[in-house]
Amino acid sequence: MKTLVLIVVSILTLAMVGCGNTASNAASKLNRQAKAAGSPIRWKSESRGGQMTVTRVLIDLPRGATKADALLKKEILSKIAQVESSKGRSVPELEEVRLMPDGREVWVLKNLEHGVAYVIGMEPSAQGGTDFTVVGPEHYSRR
Repeated sequence: MKTLVLIVVSILTLAMVGCGNTASNAASKLNRQAKAAGSPIRWKSESRGGQMTVTRVLIDLPRGATKADALLKKEILSKIAQVESSKGRSVPELEEVRLMPDGREVWVLKNLEHGVAYVIGMEPSAQGGTDFTVVGPEHYSRR
């Protein structure tokens, strides 16, 4: 839900900004909000052909192996598949895992059009096993 609110606020903020420093200032403000919300996505402003553009990018995080065992990985990918299916996309394939400093993982999906990622949280369950959360999808530019 935080991500949806962040996206809506971001779009409205960007719709109100002009070019140049204003876009850069808006990106800086959005990045502070994204960082505070624990998002692995940031905003990047740059000039292209005389036009100021703002794009979403995935922060540079170390790549690594997931903490999930084979069964948990299958359960998480099944949950992601439900979300992807509701968006009209095919069965997800995991491209890589990025490790966040707070212990969460960013699961990056194979996608030729744009970046698609999910933030996965895992905690030991009081009943045994592992509880997980899936937040996303987070869309970003692969440039």
